[in-house]
Amino acid sequence: MLRELLGKPDGLCHGRGGHMHLFSRPHLAATSGIVGSSVPIGVGFALAARRLRSGSIALAYTGDGAMNQGMLLESLNLAAAWALPLLVVCIDNGWAITTRSEAVTGGDLVDRARAFGWAVERVDGTDVVKVHEQAGDLVGRVRHGRGPAFLYATCPRLDGHFLGDPLIEQSRHLTGDATRKTMGGVISAALKANGGAAGARVASMARMMGTMARARVGPSRDRHGDPMHAAARAMASRAEERQRIDAEVEQEVAAAIEAALAGGEVAHA
Repeated sequence: MLRELLGKPDGLCHGRGGHMHLFSRPHLAATSGIVGSSVPIGVGFALAARRLRSGSIALAYTGDGAMNQGMLLESLNLAAAWALPLLVVCIDNGWAITTRSEAVTGGDLVDRARAFGWAVERVDGTDVVKVHEQAGDLVGRVRHGRGPAFLYATCPRLDGHFLGDPLIEQSRHLTGDATRKTMGGVISAALKANGGAAGARVASMARMMGTMARARVGPSRDRHGDPMHAAARAMASRAEERQRIDAEVEQEVAAAIEAALAGGEVAHA
């Protein structure tokens, strides 16, 4: 997945999906760049889980801005009406891309989910231990057929939504108090003894950093490792595929017209 995010040809989707279109059939995972689409997709996975994989559940991640999308609200209703095995994690960072969420959101998101009949929990999204505990409780509830659950996690955004976003510059000049407020949960969770021995945690971080470094460099250092080249390859491949499909469609239409004329089904002008 890391190699896919970097546009590598040996990534999850051959470097063509990027961070918005990650798909893995073996892992039953799918993403979309459409805002709010994760919950409708999650409802589909949850329905399939109940029909085809007894005891399994579906998990969908969404944001506070996406919670205002109509299809997402319809999905909250349908999942509750059908008591589907679905856990939705709403990550509230206070922003709907570049708009403050409070300026475009009516009411409280937790109350909104609860009004649809969902089991709801709030959690500090920067406290990994609390997230693990709350998520575990909700997963157990969903897995035992008690309907969908909603985990609302507050998690301040540390940078901008896209390159060039002014928030990136703002995040570089956080005061000490602002940094402590934003990162307090992360630091607190990292220092908790029940998270494992300090040495084991350091070793784990080292392994993760090593994985990321290897994904960045990869087995080769040629131009194919450049995301820009990956994007160019993907565009060329799509152009060729589009031409092939167009040609096939033209042939099918021509054959259909010829067949219709031969059968006298088309009136001549």
